[in-house]
Amino acid sequence: MSLIRIGFNCIRREFRLGLTIFKVFMIFCIVFFALGCNKLEDDEGSDAPAFYAYNSGAVVVTQASDWSSAAHSIITMDKPRQATNDLSPSGNSDVIVDAYGDFFYLIERTDANSITRYRIDNPDTVITQFAVENVGDITPANVHDMVFINETKAYLICYDYSKIWIVNPLADSAADFKIGEIDISAYGDSDNIPEADRGIIINGKLFITMQRLNRDNWFSADNPSYVAVFDVATDEEIDTGQGSDGRKGIELSVRNPYSNLEYSNGFIYLAAVGDWAGNYSGIQRINASNYEVDASVIHEDHITTDVAIVSSTIGYFIDYVNWGNMRLRSFNPSSKEIDTDNVGKIGDSLDWNLEDIAVDSSGNLWVSDRSINHAGIYVIDPSTNEIEEGPISTNLYPGMIVFCTSTIVY
Repeated sequence: MSLIRIGFNCIRREFRLGLTIFKVFMIFCIVFFALGCNKLEDDEGSDAPAFYAYNSGAVVVTQASDWSSAAHSIITMDKPRQATNDLSPSGNSDVIVDAYGDFFYLIERTDANSITRYRIDNPDTVITQFAVENVGDITPANVHDMVFINETKAYLICYDYSKIWIVNPLADSAADFKIGEIDISAYGDSDNIPEADRGIIINGKLFITMQRLNRDNWFSADNPSYVAVFDVATDEEIDTGQGSDGRKGIELSVRNPYSNLEYSNGFIYLAAVGDWAGNYSGIQRINASNYEVDASVIHEDHITTDVAIVSSTIGYFIDYVNWGNMRLRSFNPSSKEIDTDNVGKIGDSLDWNLEDIAVDSSGNLWVSDRSINHAGIYVIDPSTNEIEEGPISTNLYPGMIVFCTSTIVY
């Protein structure tokens, strides 16, 4: 697929440079010859269509420095990357974003509790907007993640509920949006709330982190955290054999998992902050097939707020030092070795306020920095661990990063 990606990038570059139609035609011939060859290889013994998926744009949630407002930015994928900023401004700054295919979903929390669907090629036009709250319930859902099976089925992970919502992301009406629930009350502690946080779907199984914080003690990490596993075909919980006290999920040795879940080479990776003081923190990995928990990949010397995996030998994490001071580190997920130097010198001076890291379809690492002196989006080349581009200004401070994905079927 690397030849195909190179071909499409060349075509885009030739058009930008205004070069000859003949040159573009020749590149098309090379690309579609590669597509044809790859299709022949893929079609052996299979009638399934072959396809090429690529990121069509990055979506970044942005917030004012005083948290009084929010908006979102769209950033192009090709260099020089261009940002379109301040789209759909809102007075609610508690916003996250998720994406599937050409659509992205802005999730407003706190007092709003709504999900708004947009399309990447028309990123400031609302398609649908639905409330996320139980009828008659004064407790907000506080959605922390939206995990997609396909374009018509997804899971809403509600931090303040003891149930996961099953929804149809492409529903045209509120009545058709919520299509089911999953009970996760077995993971509640003394406050009866499991604090379900993030999720990922691997091989037909939904993995969800349960922080299980003690709200009666200032959300402290008093209880073992878990990863619960569900069959997406039946929405029934799977008994992993890795739990205790009758719980079916996977008991972790780290606590307070805080990051997106990442998957690579048969393992799921998660970052945990523990008690924010160096206890129960680090990066842990789980075997996605037999559910066994590996000892901490990155141990308690590091308070890890996020992790991103490029390959079985290249990974990154945000190393929290103290409030507003963080470092970007790289490590080998297989050998567990941490590189000595900070990536791209991000963290050499303790004024980097890193909010999110994410890997695009080309394997580049995107970093959002909310610092006073150099805020913006940075793109890291994993082959050199140097900044390829940045800071890309988003006007307001950047937060969560997701990518919309387009597909070419051939």
